[in-house]
Amino acid sequence: MPTNEPALGPAPAVKDFHETPGGGVAGHVGSHCYAIGSAAWLGTRGVPLPTDAPHSSATHLAIDSVYRGCFLLDSSVRPDVDRMLHELRRHHEVTLLSGDGERDRQRFLAWFKSDAHLHFRQTPWNKLEFVRQLRQPGHTVMMVGDGLNDAGALQESDVGVAVVENLSAFSPASDVILDAALVSQLPLLLRFARASVRVVIASIVLSSLYNVVGLSIAASGRLSPLICAVLMPISSVTVVLFACTATRWLARRLGLGRLPAANSLT
Repeated sequence: MPTNEPALGPAPAVKDFHETPGGGVAGHVGSHCYAIGSAAWLGTRGVPLPTDAPHSSATHLAIDSVYRGCFLLDSSVRPDVDRMLHELRRHHEVTLLSGDGERDRQRFLAWFKSDAHLHFRQTPWNKLEFVRQLRQPGHTVMMVGDGLNDAGALQESDVGVAVVENLSAFSPASDVILDAALVSQLPLLLRFARASVRVVIASIVLSSLYNVVGLSIAASGRLSPLICAVLMPISSVTVVLFACTATRWLARRLGLGRLPAANSLT
């Protein structure tokens, strides 16, 4: 069917493109120089900003060193985050690293109870260095992030948890990929992880006892080599069945069995 929309030609070529991490991007399109990024970064490029230009949660645009405007970015907190933070703070030290401005400081202060745990205007390098310094005294650090600017901190942490809206979409390199719908279940998943470690330890103990008893009987000469050869794979199957059954029982006890099948850890 014919349309009245004008045909779009090929996109113009971008030349001299470069990116400043945590600052912005710039390049030449035709005879014009475009720069888009933070207010502070545009200031370093000699672009004067209006006095009423917003500085928090805004991305600014300049063409040929002339300020043209900005994109205002708004953010919302995921449901049940306050309950999740309350549960995590009972057993762990929780810190917020955010690249946004401080307009939400009062909201988070009510949840974190201390300004020392709130860090705003953090660049990807700031987040990486914070995690690195936190690990130096021997602390075990888990980093939870939902963007590429968290990739360095996710890799530096002991456990990196990448939060994604779509499990099949690209995500930063991490130890765990968590569906965004399950973020509020993070304390529950941590309890399940600790319980799973106890299942692994119990499986090792069971396997060791099985082998000690089996070797003692075999060494006494009361079992033939054929019977020992049959009992050996049975012991392996027994340990595997114990581990699988115990893990499934723990998941159901903690309520993980009620979560949607598509919303799972990968």
